Amino acid sequence: SRMNTESLERIIDEACNQGVNRIGFSFHGGEPLLAGIDFFVHAMNIQEKYKQQGINIENTVQTNGTLIDDA
Repeated sequence: SRMNTESLERIIDEACNQGVNRIGFSFHGGEPLLAGIDFFVHAMNIQEKYKQQGINIENTVQTNGTLIDDA
């Protein structure tokens, strides 16, 4: 199963309020790309919602690569 929207938003909000200037989110476990592109677009939108001035956010994904496409 994948993380629900409420948990995703809470984690991103809390990370963006830690008083740091760099945050890294790593998506892994099983095959994260099974969550679908909409999940990741939603995650990036939530990050933009809570991102404060001067914070750099980096996202990484650990995948076996079988679901990678041009999108």
